[in-house]
Amino acid sequence: MIGTSDCSTWIPQGFNILKVDVVHGENNRMCGHGSSDGPYSTCKTIEYTIQVADHISGLTTRVDIAAGAYTEEGMNVNNLTMNFCGASKESTSISSSIITLFQISTGSASLNKLKIVRNSSASISTQLFSITQSSGRLNVSDCIITAEATNHNPFATSLFSFSCGAMTFSDVKFKSMKFISVSAIAIDAKSSENLVFRSVDFVSIVRNEGNGAVFEKIVQRNEVVTFYGMNASNCQCLKGSGGCSWLSVESGGEVIIGKNSEITMFSGCTATVNNSIGGFGGALFFDTKRGGTNFVIQNLTFGTGGNENKADLGGKNIFIDAQKMSSVVTSTTFHIVLSSDSTKNTEAMGFEEGFRDIPIPLAPYLMRPNEKARVGGSQQRDFSA
Repeated sequence: MIGTSDCSTWIPQGFNILKVDVVHGENNRMCGHGSSDGPYSTCKTIEYTIQVADHISGLTTRVDIAAGAYTEEGMNVNNLTMNFCGASKESTSISSSIITLFQISTGSASLNKLKIVRNSSASISTQLFSITQSSGRLNVSDCIITAEATNHNPFATSLFSFSCGAMTFSDVKFKSMKFISVSAIAIDAKSSENLVFRSVDFVSIVRNEGNGAVFEKIVQRNEVVTFYGMNASNCQCLKGSGGCSWLSVESGGEVIIGKNSEITMFSGCTATVNNSIGGFGGALFFDTKRGGTNFVIQNLTFGTGGNENKADLGGKNIFIDAQKMSSVVTSTTFHIVLSSDSTKNTEAMGFEEGFRDIPIPLAPYLMRPNEKARVGGSQQRDFSA
């Protein structure tokens, strides 16, 4: 199955296996079919295996990449189904220094057990993934996606811009990356149901300016955005709101965050105010002033103690900017527990009807009215309703 994390179990009929070894391999028309202990038996670069696979039309190809560091400048996957499998995500890495690492048009690429490195010593405008046509497919599983160095120059472009096709990420960790004024993932597609995250971690993702270090998205009419099984930790907006995610929801748009069977956690995320900009929603920020009311928020967990989320101006976990808060925050749409302790009202806050001077707590909107009200004294002589 495409996208499986166990490459050895995915060997369908008519399957072609090519091998890459940057140390022992050599690129030639016949490479890729042997082992690493013979001359010309393995290819030297992943890109060349795509050319070899292109000569063998009609076959799905798996590329086994030997352990060790690996550098690649860019690969185009067109009219092919390619599966790239590393020895392990800790020992096998591929990196991009000049152009998009994988550009997919009418083909499909699956990446398994790899460390995908965004090279920070070269162009800060490089994207890792690009799908240029609606039939393009990218599946990433059991991988690490990171920057070459922790203290790298901030990137000017997102990791990928999702405008068409389909991308699926399963058991993937995004970690230690900085961006200038874009989020890590730019979601431009009309139907974001084609972007799937399952058991994905976002660790130490920082955005210098703007909202949403990981996601920034306007959810339009008839569009559904779904995230679940996601863990975000230490994600930051240094001059913006929504330390992890910022979503603006239009009338007719739908947002689903969390799932009953899988915990979605946010911890240590921050939204910082700078020059009177930002500072709301340490983990999540929702702008619903365009009429969006269709929400399902459930099974979310937020960090506590030293791992709690922080927002300079309010809503350390969630902040909502609403036209009418009572139509957005209800006990049927927000399946989360908010503390009734008035000292903890900053956990979830919002603006009501454009009144932006003082944030209000969201907890009262989730409280059910008392089923019984009693006035009076004892011996059952009180009034009941």
